[in-house]
Formats: sequence, structure tokens, C-alpha cells
Amino acid sequence: MEIPLTPNMKNVVVSAGAKRTMLRKEIASTETIAVGSSHGDFGFNPAYCPGAFNLCSRSQDLKYSFHLYQHVARSQPNLEQVVLFYSIFSPGFIWEQVPSENEMCPPLNEIFGLGLTYEDPRLDAISRAVAGKLDTLAVETPGVGGFIGNTTKTFFPETYGAERRAQDHLKYNRSCLSG
Repeated sequence: MEIPLTPNMKNVVVSAGAKRTMLRKEIASTETIAVGSSHGDFGFNPAYCPGAFNLCSRSQDLKYSFHLYQHVARSQPNLEQVVLFYSIFSPGFIWEQVPSENEMCPPLNEIFGLGLTYEDPRLDAISRAVAGKLDTLAVETPGVGGFIGNTTKTFFPETYGAERRAQDHLKYNRSCLSG
């Protein structure tokens, strides 16, 4: 089954691919990782925190944050600190339930080798479609420590505003929790 790459999937492939490329180069010096949602992706710049690495991404929930932490901890036994960006707008484990966002889960899972499986048939199909196809992906982009600024992001432009971002989070969470 051929799964077309949507704009969201392309975005996560490029941004996660760039972060993995950087992490492979910087893993030996990484003592602190930041995991979590877009708040950290936009706001945690390791240039101001030597030895830190930003693994945050759009819509990342606690489940994916934990698995990314485990991924780094297996590769870097000297990891000392974890910074978690957690949005009060989310109950923590709904990324796979948000129809407009969940298609990003399987590519992120594949790029970092998180070993997650999916009960949802659509996510399982995406997971099978990307399996093994992102192993050699290397994305070179400006940035340091996983912080790539706005170079590869296609969401939440600065004009979007905090109020609108909060309302979108709340809208998605209400629909997932009531369904």
C-alpha cells in the first residue's frame, strides 16, 4: 500500500531527520536533552546551554517524549538531565488520536527507531510504508543541538499568536477526549 506523504509527514521527516543527523554528531557531548512539544521546539536553544540537545517536535506528547528520552539514554550513558516541555493544553497521551496530527507519529518513530507499534489501521499502514525507508536519511540544516529555528517549520508562524495556538490545542483535545 503506497501512502502519500502529506505536508505534516514531510515536515516531521525533514525536522526529525535534521535532529537525528545533528544528534549523531553531538551524542558524545550531550548531557541534557529537551523533549516535548512545539513550545520547546521553538523555545529551547542549546546554544545557551552547552551540552544540551533539543529533541522537541510539533505535537509531541508524553509518550513520544519518554521514548525519545529512552533512545538517547541508550546511546549516551552520561546523560544527566532531561528538560520536559509539557503543554497544559494536553492530557499527555493523545498525539496518536488527533486526526490532523497523528500521521506524524510513524515517521518520527521510524527515524529514531523507537520501536512503537500502532493499533490504528491507518497509523499501522503508514508505519509499514515508511519502515526501513528513512534509515539513511541525513538532513543538513543550520542549527545547533537540535535547534533548527524556523528553517524547516511550516506551522505556527509568528503571526499565529499564543491565543490562537491555545485554542487549537484545546479544540483538538476536546474532540479526542469526547470521542
